[in-house]
Amino acid sequence: MINTTNNAGSPVVVGRYGVAGTAIADQRSSSFVVEPGAIARTRSQYIDYYANSFFADKAEAAGEAAPQLPRDAGSLVLSAQRSLKLAADLAAQPALRGAGGQVDITGNRLAVVGNSADLAGLETGTVGLVAADLNKFNAPSLLLGGQRSKEPKASA
Repeated sequence: MINTTNNAGSPVVVGRYGVAGTAIADQRSSSFVVEPGAIARTRSQYIDYYANSFFADKAEAAGEAAPQLPRDAGSLVLSAQRSLKLAADLAAQPALRGAGGQVDITGNRLAVVGNSADLAGLETGTVGLVAADLNKFNAPSLLLGGQRSKEPKASA
C-alpha cells in the first residue's frame, strides 16, 4: 500500500496496530489519516489535561508541596567518596514558570576551597571542591553533603 492523501487532502499513511516494546502486532497493515488537531476536534470532543497543572493542583488540594514537574529543570546527584573533578557545563534552566535545576553532591567529607592550589592541603579522605567550579554550574539550587528526598512527606 502506498502512502497517499484522502479527498480532503489529509495524508493517509500505512501502519500496524501493535503493543510497544513487544513483537505483538497485527499481521495486516491498516491505513491511518493524519490530520491537524483543529480538524480532528471538529468531529470529536477532547479534554486536554497537562501534567504541569494536574500534578501541581493535586498536591495543592492535598496540602503538599508540588512534585517535580515536566516544566522544571532536572536534578543531578553526584557521589564524591574519594575525589571529584567538576569540568562540565550544566543546563539547569526551567521552562516558563518551572523550578530551576538541583545539584546534590554527596560525600562523607567535603571541603569547598578557594582555588585548586588549596586542594593539596586537605586531610586524607576529604574531597575538595573548588568554589569557582561549583559557581560555574550556575545551578539555582546546590546542596553539599546530602541528597534530597523525592518523597512527598518524610517518613519516621
